[in-house]
Amino acid sequence: MENYLVALYVKDFLMKNHSGFFAIIFSSVSLFISEMAIAQCYVSCHSSGNDTLSWVTNCNLASFGCLPIDPTFWLAGNVSHVTVKFAYAQTNPSIRVWGMNTDDSASVLVNGSSYSLNSTSASYNEKVVCGLSPGPDGIIFANGKVTGANTPTEGNYSYQDLTINTSGIDSITITSVSGAGWGVAGASVDCKNVGIAGGGANEFSLYPNPTAGIFLLRGLHAGSYEVSVTNDVGNCIRKFKPDNDVIDISGFPQGIYFVRIIWGERELNQKVIKF
Repeated sequence: MENYLVALYVKDFLMKNHSGFFAIIFSSVSLFISEMAIAQCYVSCHSSGNDTLSWVTNCNLASFGCLPIDPTFWLAGNVSHVTVKFAYAQTNPSIRVWGMNTDDSASVLVNGSSYSLNSTSASYNEKVVCGLSPGPDGIIFANGKVTGANTPTEGNYSYQDLTINTSGIDSITITSVSGAGWGVAGASVDCKNVGIAGGGANEFSLYPNPTAGIFLLRGLHAGSYEVSVTNDVGNCIRKFKPDNDVIDISGFPQGIYFVRIIWGERELNQKVIKF
């Protein structure tokens, strides 16, 4: 809520100032306000002790060499499926998939109804490589489904977050349509109901947001987490392990960025704006 009020203040300020500088960034701030994203926290499929989500599946947990996320639910053929049920309706939640090749494909149900995947209805972030995975992409959308970008010969030891771009989501089911095998590692949800460092996610904050370039982190101990910053086209522009509570993106252009913070098996993703 604090971030939202700050964003409204900035928008009001821009509306009263018509210089070229503010005209350039007005559209970015308006987009940020209209799509204000609550911080997203990652919950692995083998995590326990939270009341945020639950899993229903006919798959087993298995480890196939992607150490950062092993073990995962392993899907293959045309009968495997995984359903994540959310305790609270979600906006733009994600499912993390890994290891999909061109022979692997999957369909998605949202709230029990078929959901066609395309560049408008869904999105995916930059892949994280945990082995051999040539090329820029790990997954792509084709014919309303998600499939791998690399052939089985090329291999795809990488994982990505498949985001469903809609609101009011109570459940997501991903079903294997074909393929030798790939994994579902977890889901990212609204942080407000996910415990962080022994407390609720409301104890964590990344502020000020919007900012001129310097963010302060509150709620985590310096040196205990890794930070990566991605631009709005999915390119990771900085990755580091801070030794204090400062995240500095002052050297980058104005615009929208996505900050990922990883500590242990937990992960938080936050949309931020630099003006």
